[in-house]
Amino acid sequence: MAEREVQEIKRTAKREAEEMRAEAMRDLEQEIKERKAYLDELRERADKEHTELEQSLSAKREQAEKELADRHDKAVKQTQELVAKAEARRAEANAQAKAAEERAEKVAREADEQAKALVANAKQNAEQVVSNAKAKAESTVSEAKDEANKIKTEAQQEAAEWQRQAESAKTTLNQLKNMLGFEAAPAVEAKKDDDVVDAEVVEDDESVKN
Repeated sequence: MAEREVQEIKRTAKREAEEMRAEAMRDLEQEIKERKAYLDELRERADKEHTELEQSLSAKREQAEKELADRHDKAVKQTQELVAKAEARRAEANAQAKAAEERAEKVAREADEQAKALVANAKQNAEQVVSNAKAKAESTVSEAKDEANKIKTEAQQEAAEWQRQAESAKTTLNQLKNMLGFEAAPAVEAKKDDDVVDAEVVEDDESVKN
């Protein structure tokens, strides 16, 4: 009786132990299952958050790259505009410098041409003045020579006429002397008078030449 009870107690205890172990196993499995579900949920949530983070980072990276590209394009455009303006200003400055140089060369060329023209005109005027003066001098000398020759010719004609008259007077005087019984007058006086006339003509000619 006591042994049977002991066996029954053992069986009951064993059954209870097995039931407790089974229940514990079920609880453990349930807990494991719940923990696994929780872990799966955490993993899924982590993956989702990671994906969302990746997407956010990707979007932010794309936005940053776009902003950087926009800033780069803007900076390049501004640089190109500055370079274009600088090139335009340089071209304008070169054009102005070239125009100023051309104007300076033109002014210098015109001044040189005017100077040459003035020199040529002055030279031409001087040559004309000299030529006119020379022609006038030659004309004056020619007129003076003509006047001197005219005076000389008139003097010679007057001297010849005076000589003729003197000879006629001498002839008449000699005839009268012969008629009255005097000697004939020497002819030396007439020669002397001819020399005086020639000397006066020569002096007049020399004064005209001087």
